[in-house]
Amino acid sequence: GAEAAELRARYGGGPLVLFVGRFRHYKGLQVLLRAMPRVAATLVLVGGGDQERELRRLHAELGLERRVHFAGSPDERGLLAHYRAADVFVLPSVRTTEAFGLVLIEAMASGLPAVSTELGTGTSFVNRHGETGLVVPPRDPDALAEALNRLLGDPALRRAMGDAGRRRAHALFSTRRMVAETLAVYEEVVARPSR
Repeated sequence: GAEAAELRARYGGGPLVLFVGRFRHYKGLQVLLRAMPRVAATLVLVGGGDQERELRRLHAELGLERRVHFAGSPDERGLLAHYRAADVFVLPSVRTTEAFGLVLIEAMASGLPAVSTELGTGTSFVNRHGETGLVVPPRDPDALAEALNRLLGDPALRRAMGDAGRRRAHALFSTRRMVAETLAVYEEVVARPSR
């Protein structure tokens, strides 16, 4: 759409890697920033959180000012435009706190191939290595850069994985099922005694 085209132009017109989420320790954003000097693309970080100042400092230190954009928290329409504008989605989480990665499903439903990390949690169930995207070891900037470059350098692979991801997102997470399962998870979390 026009909004997606406008975003691509705003971010420099080249290939776009997208992250969506809170800027928390367990999201692995430092690892992602350390991977970016070797990635032939622009990174857009959608979201915010307690790590933002630290991330901005690291991004300046690595000389990534023109290659990494902090997009803040757009409204739903703006978020959808970001999904449509991007080429690859990345979820570089480093700890099992990332149980499921709802954003992964949103990205896949938008037809984006994903690069995520193997945490032994739901993320690798959602993003299947070699089918809907690539799964790499956590805390490994080299592996992350390599996976991103592999997808960025191969439009046919991106398309095939994006299509497979869209099918997987719809099959697994159709709205009715998603709502029921999400509510079940919330109920479980609410019922759990807080530590």
